[in-house]
Amino acid sequence: MEPETVLISANELAVFYRSCPVNRPISFELFKNEIGILEGGNGSGKTSILKVLSGQLDSYVGEVFWNGQKANKVKTWKLVAAGMRLILQFPIQPEFLTVNQYVNIWKRRLNKEIKVREDLLRDFFDIGNIDCESQLGELSFGQRRILDIAFALAPTPRILIADEPLAGLAPKVAGFVSNKIGDYVQRGGAAIITMHRIEHILLTGNWKIQVEQIT
Repeated sequence: MEPETVLISANELAVFYRSCPVNRPISFELFKNEIGILEGGNGSGKTSILKVLSGQLDSYVGEVFWNGQKANKVKTWKLVAAGMRLILQFPIQPEFLTVNQYVNIWKRRLNKEIKVREDLLRDFFDIGNIDCESQLGELSFGQRRILDIAFALAPTPRILIADEPLAGLAPKVAGFVSNKIGDYVQRGGAAIITMHRIEHILLTGNWKIQVEQIT
């Protein structure tokens, strides 16, 4: 039996801001069916580390590997094409579109080979009380986050990178999202998630790294 492939890993990874190191270097390996948690306070570098892993930031030292291949300075679109999905901390959505229009545009932009779980979309819309005829600008912050999370999980990505996915959600909705992320990982996915310590009550990981800010 062949050993499992490491989906994504980092070796002595530290991010920089204006040529100054932000965090103490971290290393990790993420396998299939695993949730990895990066925990730390505001300003510790958690979000910046996710930006490095998802190809959005190149101000760092250390090494990043995808599927065992060195992926330093790789572009985000290449990672998305390889099956990565990203949940941002703050949704970026065109406020003038209706939810229906936004969903249809999103589906058209997906690779035709990707099968969307329509049942999962409906579940997210139900838990968030999202009216498909509403404009995105009329939705609450929590509802817009729910849309982002639904769009990330519905295509069943190979790897999910999520920046504090439970932040800004009502307790009932946060519990729902935690369960859906857990289900996704059990079905063969893998996730790296940032969060604060209190959120561990709802979502637990296979491993946890404390991201320490350099002061």
